[in-house]
Order: sequence, then C-alpha cells, then structure tokens
Amino acid sequence: MHDEIATKASAACLGLGGFIVALIAGLAVDNSAETVLIRALLAMPLCAAIGYFAGHIGTSTINRSIMASAESAKQDATAAAQRARALEMASQNQAAADADAAGRTPGRVAA
Repeated sequence: MHDEIATKASAACLGLGGFIVALIAGLAVDNSAETVLIRALLAMPLCAAIGYFAGHIGTSTINRSIMASAESAKQDATAAAQRARALEMASQNQAAADADAAGRTPGRVAA
C-alpha cells in the first residue's frame, strides 16, 4: 500500500510540475491564454504518466534493496550464532581438558 502512495505522489508532483512549467513557458512567450492552457493541460497527463513510471521503478528498486539487506542481515546473524556456539563448545572442552590435567573430572561436553 505504501508503494502505491509513493508512486501516485510522484505522478501527481511531476504532473503538476509539468503543468506549471508549460503554463509559465507559454506566458513567457506571449502565447494566447487558450493556447497556453491547452498545452499545459496536455503536458500535465504526459508528465504524470512519466512520474508514475518513475515512481514505480523507484519504489520497486527500494523494496528489492530492503529485501536484500534483510536477507544479508539474516545470514550474518545465523553465521554469528554458529560461531558463538562453536566458541562455547571449544571453551567447555578446554575447561574439561584443563580439569582432567589438574586431576579433577567435571562433566565433559561432547563435540
């Protein structure tokens, strides 16, 4: 739903911008009011269509980037958890070996 809002907002902004630019350009060259309004009204939907497609491409690109970042973070978290488990097991095995060397025998952790 947020994608649709951003896409429509960019279409509306670009359409209004195209209308204003066409209006000002027409008035600047002293065209008749009818010609200026017709050209501005023709520029508005054309610019809105361009804005819609640009907004759609932008939002889909952002969504793909967010999904890729989330997947990367998930993989990083999994790898970190595996490293932590391996370090914990190595530490427990080292403690058991140290205890054996000192003559005590606490519960050994199987690898």
